[in-house]
Amino acid sequence: MDNTTFGSTSDTINDKLHGLSDTASRVTEKVSDTASRVSEKVSETIDDATSYLRDDLWDDTQRIVKANPVAALVGAVAVGFIVGRLLRR
Repeated sequence: MDNTTFGSTSDTINDKLHGLSDTASRVTEKVSDTASRVSEKVSETIDDATSYLRDDLWDDTQRIVKANPVAALVGAVAVGFIVGRLLRR
């Protein structure tokens, strides 16, 4: 083998490595974009859940208690009893 063969092989290897590096960069960019979109979606979902818990759940609870005060009182006593028993142990 002469130097031209080694030079040609070296150039081929360098070209392949450069192509591989470019591919890795594109994959990294796509993964980063996907992770960013997922993060935004999770943030929106948490915001929606927080809003529901803060506003709608409280309103629903008040409406149910006003409609069924005796059942709500019995339920609160039962939950208090169970929590008390669990904490005593």
